[in-house]
Amino acid sequence: MEFAIIRTGYGRGASNQVDTKFKQNIKGAKEAKIKVGCYHYSYAESPEDSVNEAEFCLSILDGEGLDLPVYYDIEDSSISSKHDKEVRTQMCISFCSKVQQAGYRAGVYSSKNWFDNYISYDELKNRYTLWLAHYGAQNPSFDCDIWQYSSTGKIDGISGNVDLNYMFKDLSQEPIKDETLNPNTSSSNEDSKTAAAYYTVKPGDTLSKIASSFGTTYQYLAEINSIQNPDLIHPGQTLVIQKEKIKTYTVKSGDTLWGIASKFLGQGDRYGEIKELNNLSSDIIHPGQILKISD
Repeated sequence: MEFAIIRTGYGRGASNQVDTKFKQNIKGAKEAKIKVGCYHYSYAESPEDSVNEAEFCLSILDGEGLDLPVYYDIEDSSISSKHDKEVRTQMCISFCSKVQQAGYRAGVYSSKNWFDNYISYDELKNRYTLWLAHYGAQNPSFDCDIWQYSSTGKIDGISGNVDLNYMFKDLSQEPIKDETLNPNTSSSNEDSKTAAAYYTVKPGDTLSKIASSFGTTYQYLAEINSIQNPDLIHPGQTLVIQKEKIKTYTVKSGDTLWGIASKFLGQGDRYGEIKELNNLSSDIIHPGQILKISD
């Protein structure tokens, strides 16, 4: 046994949704010199809800160091019965983007049926590491980084059945895959200060450190974020870095208006503001298109 992927919990934040064995399991795995990652089971109802689940997952992690990615476990029937494939895919992107902004690698876990029918395999494969559950096959049905090939494994020291997995490459050595989602990387056509309207607090951050990196003061950040005690910020918290300026963004392959609004405006359902500002008559955008963005 070389690695373990441990559940943080599920849902968006109720106290009884934390996996009560998470801390014990991750401590035991590390003591056994096993590489560790984690997963969070989703019941989200929208891309915004997925961000809430990511924030909850990060609060459970509480800065815990991981060797392997944080996976979004999306497979529940309550999700497959709602929305369309694009919205479900955006839910995955919203969760993973939030996790990456906190400094962790991110990925998506689901079944062959889900990758075939309910979320966009191609779009997610281009952005993140994928973990496929496909039992009873000689080989995984498509390219993935981890293949869960059995749910009835037996491991010494564990009673009952255990999921068994192959990892095809050492993900602990892989960089964060989609750098365009890193808030410190400008992917728009403005200077670095206006490119980052939002920033997600990482482990070890202080308000003074964040302010310095964006060329402002901690007093200003405290004021615009209504922070009463500048010494109290936490990993996963989203901060507004500046008040509004009009800026531009060049559309990339795989972008959606919902995703762009989520990234720059903080909420995917504000995509209508981008449509109005750019006089768009439909939701269709294409790579290379330049959009005006306002807060």
